[in-house]
Amino acid sequence: MTQNEMFFLMVGILVSICFLWALIKKPAYTLLMVVRAVFHIILLYGIQLMCIHFKWGSGVTVNAVTACISGTLGIPGIILLYLIKWYPFS
Repeated sequence: MTQNEMFFLMVGILVSICFLWALIKKPAYTLLMVVRAVFHIILLYGIQLMCIHFKWGSGVTVNAVTACISGTLGIPGIILLYLIKWYPFS
């Protein structure tokens, strides 16, 4: 395991622990997160259909990772997903 992988694993574990602790302290936040995730999945799907209709590309696929990102970050998370999708990484 490389040093970067170990760093991301440690950060992921810490974020998961903080997230679970927040869910235990405020259970109503769980319902809010689920409602936001469903709304943003519908929004992502609509944007994806619009991208396909106007031939702008395929858009961001809707899966568990994009649902979690858009559910926790909201509209800025959707913008972040599209910036990552369209950024040339070469």
